[in-house]
Amino acid sequence: MTKDKSIRKRYVEIAALLKANVPSFVLTSGETTAQQNAVTILKAINNMIECIRSIAPPFLALVAASGTVSVQWTYGNMLDALDDSR
Repeated sequence: MTKDKSIRKRYVEIAALLKANVPSFVLTSGETTAQQNAVTILKAINNMIECIRSIAPPFLALVAASGTVSVQWTYGNMLDALDDSR
């Protein structure tokens, strides 16, 4: 779990998280307090658990303040994106 509202543009960081071969969750709400982050995690926890149960790592999922969790990157689609850019 990390916090980075600009993670979508940071391909080196995305690649490092995927290379670690773990499920990664990123809070994307910007300038929030620890208490606000805790509330977000509590809203999202069931969705996060479902991602862990249903998607093989590595993956990177974004966690919105609403509790919505959306998987943005897997190792496979990262490789596809790199192939498309060549």
